[in-house]
Amino acid sequence: MTFIITTNEPGEIKDLFKDLAVESPMGFDMLLMTKAGNVAIERKAVPNDLISSTTDGRLARELVAMREESEFQIVLLHGDFLYRRDDTLVSWGRKAWTRKGIRNLVRTLRYYEGVYIETADSDKELVEIVVELQKYFDDLKHLSFRRRPRMEANWL
Repeated sequence: MTFIITTNEPGEIKDLFKDLAVESPMGFDMLLMTKAGNVAIERKAVPNDLISSTTDGRLARELVAMREESEFQIVLLHGDFLYRRDDTLVSWGRKAWTRKGIRNLVRTLRYYEGVYIETADSDKELVEIVVELQKYFDDLKHLSFRRRPRMEANWL
């Protein structure tokens, strides 16, 4: 498996993929070339990178670049959201984002922008998910859902 990782990613992230990726400048973070088509991934460290790229317009530009280069677009949320007792997000930004505000941001990405969302709590999970995504999109048959038994009236 080899994919492209942008030269703009931090060194510690590029190091995680040193045996899997080649570097190239791009308008988003990763590009997987799969049997199902190109898969663009924008990794957002949470909460600060997600929030700052949303407020400064960077995420909107990255989504445009992803659509131009791929059939599938994924925003991969990397890290954990930590909230205070009043449901405001712990971050360095001035604006107090709430749990509801973050949920609505994710909803906007999913439902209005049509972007798939993945989450990775750790660096280890980040690598696992990227490898899994490559394998998933290289497998053109995803029948497990269709092979499940149909719902029966007596189950209700």
